[in-house]
Amino acid sequence: MPTHLWPRDGIHFARVGDDLIMLDVAADTYSCLLGAGSVVRLEDAGRIAIDDDDLAIELETHGIVQTDRPLREPRTPVLASHEAPRSAGSTDAAPVSLALAHLLVSTVVFHRKTLAQLTVAVEVGPRSDARKSDLTTVLADYRAALPWTPFEGECLQRGFLLKRLLRSHGIASDWIFGVRTWPFAAHCWIQVEDLLVGDSLERVRSYTPIMVA
Repeated sequence: MPTHLWPRDGIHFARVGDDLIMLDVAADTYSCLLGAGSVVRLEDAGRIAIDDDDLAIELETHGIVQTDRPLREPRTPVLASHEAPRSAGSTDAAPVSLALAHLLVSTVVFHRKTLAQLTVAVEVGPRSDARKSDLTTVLADYRAALPWTPFEGECLQRGFLLKRLLRSHGIASDWIFGVRTWPFAAHCWIQVEDLLVGDSLERVRSYTPIMVA
């Protein structure tokens, strides 16, 4: 019979082929357990079924997994099925200026923070209590303002800025992290339910989701 365990808080797993990828948010590191994917199944609510007793003992000994069900179960990301149209950027100066101001503030918040700090900070800040804004309009303003935002080249920062901007307009979104192997690479993107925003399906479909924030 398999051993059933749960990842400790801040630990996330993804199975990619026969390999098991682990993200340790507190340490801000990814690890690859070669071949472990063949004896590990990732089940609902974050539960892990392990067919190898030695591997189960090793993971528990190193404080990676626990026998008790966690109080806060990890969320399972909804895979994107379509992407937002790539419309031209906004030409209206006032909303673009407002979007730029939001992005600049978020850039300051982003600077020199660890991944653990970012996953908390992304949910902190101004949030509109007014009627939810039109997503297409917000994305157009975002694209127009982004070239004026410093240090926006990394997907981590772009995702952080976009999620906070959407939040300021009352639009809930998910910040999804994914991995792939051989060669290893990590990527993150923003979704509004199953709608991919600010990225392309062609790119994100090559990654296996490992965490949603």
